[in-house]
Amino acid sequence: MRRKLSLSAALGLVLLSNAWVLYGVWQNRRDVVGTVELTERELCFSRSSADNTGVFLQLIWDSQALRWRREPQDGPGWFDRAKLAELGFDVDWPVESKDAGAHYFAVPDRRVFVALEYDGPSSRTIPGDARPEHTRLFAIDAAKDYQTLRRRYPDFSRHLILPGIVSLVLEQPRDPETGQPAGQPYLRGGVWGLEPPQIQVPLPHSRVLTSLGGGPCARPGVKSSESRLPRYRVKLAIGREHIPWVVEVRPVTAANP
Repeated sequence: MRRKLSLSAALGLVLLSNAWVLYGVWQNRRDVVGTVELTERELCFSRSSADNTGVFLQLIWDSQALRWRREPQDGPGWFDRAKLAELGFDVDWPVESKDAGAHYFAVPDRRVFVALEYDGPSSRTIPGDARPEHTRLFAIDAAKDYQTLRRRYPDFSRHLILPGIVSLVLEQPRDPETGQPAGQPYLRGGVWGLEPPQIQVPLPHSRVLTSLGGGPCARPGVKSSESRLPRYRVKLAIGREHIPWVVEVRPVTAANP
């Protein structure tokens, strides 16, 4: 009897959990607050494993407003000390002190909202040889709340705003030849994750992707061994809970770019 009760309780818990998930999906999709259309560069369909028959798109974005500002001597870009303070990071510890590295290394990440610009000014910084496959989606701003960013970037077709994880980094500029410190250390932020990192593609839209076949996702700054132009476009709807879902997938052809 006890075993039957335990199984019944476990089954009830599973059903309740599933019902709660479905309720959350329904709540998000009650209101479509905007739509955006991205390509294979920004939503990559990678090859599925034999154990995973679902179809998912992986979001590919560039984590800095200027992709090529990777060396510490280039400065923090848009994600500077003032932006870190605006997001609630404690940036008062002197960066020149001997224990600044240990202090700032221990600062926890923060969950905020991140504004991503699609095919805007940041995209024009991509070198010509990398342009065909490089994502056009760039992180350009962050704020504690969604509405602050939406007021700054009201165009849904050009700006995607998602929850994300950001971190604080203490940088020390160094001489490229000697590796010795050159200049004052400074603080910058980094966008390390977006939510959701993947988006499930339901039928019938997933058939378009499976007919094309998956491939390796081209990472920003990493040359892919299979360079190619985007083969599909994806229309996403954004719900009231800031969660995107797929409403259309169409192949890219010469007549239908």
